[in-house]
Amino acid sequence: MRVCVFSLLLFPLLAVGAYADILGTASTFAVLGFAAVTNTGPTTLGGDLGVWSGTSITGDGSITVSGSVHQTDIVAKDAQTAATTAYSTLAGMSSSGTLNGDLSGKSVGVGVWDLLAVPFNLDTGGVLTLDFGNVDGANIVFRSAGTIITGSGSSVNVINGNATDHVYWRAGSAATLGTTTSFVGSIIANDKVALQTGAIDSCGNAISLTAAVTLDTNTIATGCTFSGGGTVTPVIPPGGTKLTVVPEPGAWLLLGSIIAVLAVQRRWARAKV
Repeated sequence: MRVCVFSLLLFPLLAVGAYADILGTASTFAVLGFAAVTNTGPTTLGGDLGVWSGTSITGDGSITVSGSVHQTDIVAKDAQTAATTAYSTLAGMSSSGTLNGDLSGKSVGVGVWDLLAVPFNLDTGGVLTLDFGNVDGANIVFRSAGTIITGSGSSVNVINGNATDHVYWRAGSAATLGTTTSFVGSIIANDKVALQTGAIDSCGNAISLTAAVTLDTNTIATGCTFSGGGTVTPVIPPGGTKLTVVPEPGAWLLLGSIIAVLAVQRRWARAKV
């Protein structure tokens, strides 16, 4: 997480994306899918958008990208390689302990925390507070051998951090952010990453190493600001490119089949007249 502390005395956006992390070249990607990226509704990305080795960026809606789009090119390929390396690096870090049960209402400090299997890692409406303890260049790492899931309306707050600190979420399988979740940090999932309607990820990335990233009216930004109370807000650089994504080929096939059936029914109706 490249936390950007907002200050009226300094350049408030100076630190956004200015600090390297273990993601390497993947750190600039707000979204990086392996098989595909699919989107529903208007989604905004503060960073790059990429897919490799798949070729598909599809769905029903639009994606506004402040960075660059890398669709099955060498940049996306290198970023996937960097993300895979980071995934292994996170796995090799010494554990600081385990966290069991719902994380709602808890405060977690700097360290590498292994999440034990639970139905939800952050329950509906729950709030998790990440406390960096005013330590520069610190990491808070969450590792799950299985899924990472948040409930609808849940949120992650950050206190006592700065622009050199990072949050990583390593999922052994899939990761799902529930509707209107306000999340913080870099998600690196071995399987699918899904952001449900209205979910936000600030100072983070949504990366799938073997599957797709699915979006639905989301905001994902590699930079952010946060208030003294811990509330985190994504920073979206001005400008960018607006992509109008198109339905999957299968959707076109289904639509064509429906039109064909309706045409046949209409002919039959006319023939009976």
